[in-house]
Amino acid sequence: MFLLDTTNADISLILNVAFWCIIGTIAIFALVGAIKGFWKSVIGAVVQLILLVVVMFVTPGVANLIGNIDVSGFTSSSSATIGNVEIQITSIREMICQWLTASGYVSPVNGQSIYEAAMGLTNIVLSLAVFVVLAIFVFFFGWLISTLIYHTIFKWFIPKKIRMKHKMRWLGALSGAVMGFFSVFLLMTPFSYLGNTVKQNEAALKALKGTSDDNMDQILDYATLYGESVFGSDWMYSMSSFVVNQATSSDYLGGKANFSDITSLLAGLSKGFSKGLNSNNNSPLDFTVIVGDRAAVDGILETLIGNNIIVKVMPSLLKAAVTYVKTPESIDLTKLDFEGVDFSTEFTTIQGIYDNLYDAGFITSMLSGDYSVDSSKQVYYIDALEKLASDPLVVKNLSVLMSESASNIKNLTGYEILKLDQEVYKQTTDNGKTGIDWKKEIVTLGNAVFKLSDALGISLNEDGFKNLNTKLLDAFKDENKFNKVREILVGVTTASGEKEDGLLDTFLLDENIFNITEGINCLFSYYPVLKTYMDKDMVVENFSSATHQQIKNELTAIVDMCPDVMDLYDIGYNADTKVFTFDLSNAETLNITKNLLTQFNKLTLLKDLIPDVIYKSFPTIIKNAFGSNELFGLNAFSFNFNDVSTIIDDVKMFLDIVPTINNIIQATKDQTTLTGFVSSIDTDDLSKVLTTFIDSKMLNPERIENGKIVKNTNINTLISSMMKQFNLGSFGFEISDDLSNVNWKSVDSSGKTIYPEVDNIIKIFNDIKVNIDAFGDDGSFDMNKLNGDDISGLLNDFMNSDLLGGSINGILNKQVKPILDGLSIEVEFNKSKKEWQKKDSNNCSPIDYVGQLFDLVKPIMNKNNIDYTQLSPIYLNCLMTTLIDTGLLGDNYEETLASFLGGVLNDSFKASDKLGYDAKIICMSPGIDGKIFKWSNTAEKKKGFSLYSDSSMEGNVEFTTSFFYTNNGEIYDLFNAFNSISSYSNELANNTYSKEMISVVLKSSHNSVILSRMIPVIIKNAMKGISSESTGEYINLDLLNFDAFIDLPSKPTDASLVDPSVTYFEDEVDRIASLYEYCDKGVLNDLIDNVQNLKLNSAIEGYTDRARKDILKEIMHDVNTMTVCTKKASGYDISFRANLYTAICKKAETTITVSGTNLTLSISELCFFDYDNITSYYTASQERRDSAMLLMSQRIYYMDSQSNSNDLFSNDEDTVIDFLANQQDYIDNKNIEKLSSIEETNLFRGAGNTIMNLLALA
Repeated sequence: MFLLDTTNADISLILNVAFWCIIGTIAIFALVGAIKGFWKSVIGAVVQLILLVVVMFVTPGVANLIGNIDVSGFTSSSSATIGNVEIQITSIREMICQWLTASGYVSPVNGQSIYEAAMGLTNIVLSLAVFVVLAIFVFFFGWLISTLIYHTIFKWFIPKKIRMKHKMRWLGALSGAVMGFFSVFLLMTPFSYLGNTVKQNEAALKALKGTSDDNMDQILDYATLYGESVFGSDWMYSMSSFVVNQATSSDYLGGKANFSDITSLLAGLSKGFSKGLNSNNNSPLDFTVIVGDRAAVDGILETLIGNNIIVKVMPSLLKAAVTYVKTPESIDLTKLDFEGVDFSTEFTTIQGIYDNLYDAGFITSMLSGDYSVDSSKQVYYIDALEKLASDPLVVKNLSVLMSESASNIKNLTGYEILKLDQEVYKQTTDNGKTGIDWKKEIVTLGNAVFKLSDALGISLNEDGFKNLNTKLLDAFKDENKFNKVREILVGVTTASGEKEDGLLDTFLLDENIFNITEGINCLFSYYPVLKTYMDKDMVVENFSSATHQQIKNELTAIVDMCPDVMDLYDIGYNADTKVFTFDLSNAETLNITKNLLTQFNKLTLLKDLIPDVIYKSFPTIIKNAFGSNELFGLNAFSFNFNDVSTIIDDVKMFLDIVPTINNIIQATKDQTTLTGFVSSIDTDDLSKVLTTFIDSKMLNPERIENGKIVKNTNINTLISSMMKQFNLGSFGFEISDDLSNVNWKSVDSSGKTIYPEVDNIIKIFNDIKVNIDAFGDDGSFDMNKLNGDDISGLLNDFMNSDLLGGSINGILNKQVKPILDGLSIEVEFNKSKKEWQKKDSNNCSPIDYVGQLFDLVKPIMNKNNIDYTQLSPIYLNCLMTTLIDTGLLGDNYEETLASFLGGVLNDSFKASDKLGYDAKIICMSPGIDGKIFKWSNTAEKKKGFSLYSDSSMEGNVEFTTSFFYTNNGEIYDLFNAFNSISSYSNELANNTYSKEMISVVLKSSHNSVILSRMIPVIIKNAMKGISSESTGEYINLDLLNFDAFIDLPSKPTDASLVDPSVTYFEDEVDRIASLYEYCDKGVLNDLIDNVQNLKLNSAIEGYTDRARKDILKEIMHDVNTMTVCTKKASGYDISFRANLYTAICKKAETTITVSGTNLTLSISELCFFDYDNITSYYTASQERRDSAMLLMSQRIYYMDSQSNSNDLFSNDEDTVIDFLANQQDYIDNKNIEKLSSIEETNLFRGAGNTIMNLLALA
């Protein structure tokens, strides 16, 4: 090539020659102008100037027309190949479009802007070519145009005369020189521009030195020579640049671009890319070298920043470029918006980011293939992120990227976890509201990476992030590392009070972005095991309206739990079997779990779910903790997990007693009896378990049964199960049916929480443990190894227990009742707790008395056929007193006492069967109730007495402790009566009565209410023993009402207090005893049979010294005053008195002589004489006598039924006896006075008148 073959001297010579040629050309134009004169020359200069301007402005248009010209007619070929791409030959513009499309760089759909850019660049290049052509044309043909203009237009305005006269040739020469300058300038402008462009970009060309082009040094020398010539002067470059830029100015993507834009771009890029061109790499252009050269990259970016061509086309280039980016189908990068962005700013941002990364050493690291990040240069990286996050293009399109990423997440998971709406991701929303602060968000993420590196002690390179999950999990086991990780997630407040956000503060958890419902659904979908423990709907409900801060707080709480969770995992995971076991028997597991539960309290959104999670986990927990699905009758479903406010504390309380429960289980696992259970169990452990259950609403919940709230059912079940498992029921343990009043927990006067019922239960077991030798495996106990205090103490323990208080009846029925039954003390232990605990005037409760009763019974409990007559009265008194004090007789006291006292009475009276009485019937007689067994406050305590009356008897026991002894009242009277009648026991047994015995026995028995009920039996049996021969035909002793007198008052010992109008028991007994004797010895029968001989003395042995009249008078007086005689016996219509008087009236008769005839008339006939039939009396008539007797009986019955019957009969007493004894004398002597007195009686009224009338007839 010519230029490349020339030397620098040649080039310098050529430039000098060219310069002088230009000067010569201008001189020629000046000479011609001088010859033509001013007028022609000036027109030429003006036209040349105008042509220069026209060429400048019409060139782009001409170039555009040329670009649209179909050039296919100028070639024989219909196609052409450009860069291996074949295109059809049409217009230049269309061929460029074809090539761009066929090359695949631009899509017809989205490459419109690139087409426009290509057309603009094509126009610029064509404009330059057109400009050169037009410049040459003007240079050579400009004079012709000016000549035509002069001759056709100008000369007609300037008169020829003037033109000829005023040639002004020196002005013509000047005008010609000007015309020559413009002509030469227009011709030289393209060449001068190109030359100066080379000169201006000499540095860029120097950068290219050393490439495969070996002529670069010569080109640089030419540029130097050109710059030193006049053509390389600044004014020449400025003028040529102006003209070329104007001539090549073309529409370019909504703006203008010219050739200078192209040259400056190429020059700038060549300078930057020169490093890559100089590389020894086999690649034509080594970008790694370029990227590693800060100056090169800065040069390239600075070029791009100020270059209109690149700035304008960048949106289109980027839009086209994204179509080649491989992304998931669900991500559409064509939605990225690159319009309206000042890419000068973008390149500035890129430059700043590059500089930051370069200063941080990352560029060097990257080029070396290490990609490591120097944590000490964090400030540079954060600064780069800040620049990135502040970049308008980034900020503008992050919403698109986030929306598309959200769409991709939905496509991958099937859930819209992040909102798809771009609006929510914008920094400033369309309605002007402030959205996401992307700078803050990205910087937070950047800082998190560096903090993570520091926390985990890892390098920020590819190797550092290997097994990141494992390293992160390990960090949870190191407190220092965990705290740092926590800061990354949660944030931290610096010492200066500045808040540094954590990852949980980022936009991803914002309620406007994070679709919490879909996130939860996704979580449950990918981890279905969650459904086993959580109610998804409840989780969604709790989180659906949660704010960002609430979600952060919840996740923070979960993060805080991670170390404990990891510790649990490490403890329970078996690397060999790859199985995790949650073993609560492990103390460390237990403590960690409790600590974990404490942290559950920090949860708010998930707190409502904790009960459900625990509820569903508890079966496994119980199984793992105790090796069984049940715990003393309780299982996981026995507990209440609904109280959110207490569930955490309740579970912790449960965990606290897991080891204790295991202790109990292990200690008692082989035990099936009470003794085994009590001996094995640690009562402190039992106490701890029970108090924990009491304090826990979960373990011991309230329940609603039959519409009522029932408490402590689990405690009931727990203890019931223990009772069943260890056969505690065999001893008599029972749980109360009503647990509503059990005092499980209360507060004492000092404010301390106490557990009264638990203390009571524990005391029961401790007392049993102390006396364990007395208890048998079959539920019995050895009485010989216990005393009354032991029994009372144990019973009091039970009674103090609200829960087991009901056991006392069962225990006593099981353990004590058989003993008492054997002693004929038949009791039923069925008292209420209140009754057992009630203190009496002696400040003793029934339980205290049970203990004393036990001590009293103990000496005789193993004896058979006890003879109570041998027992001392004091012992019997104390025994009965204590028995009654127990209150065990209760409502069934009749049968109990009947059985016991019947035995005592049978022993006392020997052959009671001969007496014909039933002790039970006697003791249950009407009028006897519990009141009779009360005693006055005069009860005292006795000790030092013997079991037997005869202390020398074998087996005698001396009672050295004090027992209550009744010195006043029924018991006292009862056993004192035993002493009194004991001397007659043989007589009673043999039914051999006497007046004295009857008097003593009845009077002794009367003081005892119980024995007083025997009085009728005794006397009846005595009366029944009287033979019918003794009683005769008319006396019916069954009419004696012995039930009527037992309630008579006792006669005062003080005579001054005796009331003559009152019938006293003692007097009645004496009369009964006398009546018995009179009847038994036949005296009464004799008197009745011989009523006519009352004047005579009795012929009966023992009574011969007494007149019959006196004896009958005594008997009748007694009968008229005795209750037993005047009161009708049950089942009879008349009293014994009426019977007696009737009998007398039947036997009493009188003989009267009337008209010489002796009339023998009964007292009845005399009283009811029929005067109309006097003659009928002359003949004896039994029928008449019976009729009269019937009327007499009616009179007697009437008198007997009157309220004043006693007075009616008593008033007649002396007169009647006197009449019966002396009636014959009164008749024989016609003693009218005596006979008249008969009429004053109620009984014999009418008899006196009859006698006197009959005497008158005589």
